Amino acid sequence: MTMIRVTVIGLFSACASGDPVESRALALDVELDAEELEFLRLINEYRAGEGLEELTASPTLDAAADGHSHDMVDPGFFDHISPDGRDPADRCCDAGYPYACPLTTAIGENILVGSAFAADAFAGWRSSPGHDANMRDPEYLAIGIGRVEDPDAGGRRERWYWTTDFAGIVDEDALCGCEDGATRDCMNGSCAGVETCAECGWGACDAPSPGEEVCNEADDDCDGETDEGLVCGGDSDSDSDGDTDGDADGWVGDADGDTDGVADAADAEGCGCRTMGDAGHAAVAAFVLAAWLAVRRREDGSR
Repeated sequence: MTMIRVTVIGLFSACASGDPVESRALALDVELDAEELEFLRLINEYRAGEGLEELTASPTLDAAADGHSHDMVDPGFFDHISPDGRDPADRCCDAGYPYACPLTTAIGENILVGSAFAADAFAGWRSSPGHDANMRDPEYLAIGIGRVEDPDAGGRRERWYWTTDFAGIVDEDALCGCEDGATRDCMNGSCAGVETCAECGWGACDAPSPGEEVCNEADDDCDGETDEGLVCGGDSDSDSDGDTDGDADGWVGDADGDTDGVADAADAEGCGCRTMGDAGHAAVAAFVLAAWLAVRRREDGSR
């Protein structure tokens, strides 16, 4: 499982409502697992397609989202308002997001109960106009993602509580979606490549575009085979009879000298005598027959 681990320790006060409250120390231990990172990738890919800026994962918003998902599992509820009366802005403030104390930016939240997979959560929110509007809101620049499994859900597939918190300002301790210099596999059409993380984001897929296969020990047409077919010479079935470089194709001998299953392959066996077609073979056969008859006649005449 791929994880990014962040620990935030500091003094924060819950002041989104403006009421005086007791200051407290928070020690937040936040992890983004593989599915949460996949959700970040999906939503940013979606926003890019809409011409919107990418969202930056924030450790404080991640803590708020993760905490709310935990709270919904235990004691057990499903709402944007916590049993203690806190709303999303209150929870973001409690988690240390500075622009929620007091509230000086837009904040939004999506919640969902579903499967463990980011693709399912993304599809569920995208199909709901209100949730989709949050994901596509151009005012939002930061995101927190938290999913928590309900251990008492038994075999029910929909046992994961997801929360995403959105905000309009990226806080100072913003969490990168990837570590600079990290690489991961990617695809450009059918061609495999690698993309590299730079400045907290994944770069373009460095992969060739599918092209014509040439003899260079590479899979130029991205079909999983290297230097296949005729690109390195020989091994052709010019008369389309299923017999590669056989007698009817104009080769002398039909011997498989390199035991590759192909008779008289020019590239490996060195036949190189592509001058004799069917007529040539017939002439050779007639010559051999005449010579044999001549020998027999001489033998018969000597008796």
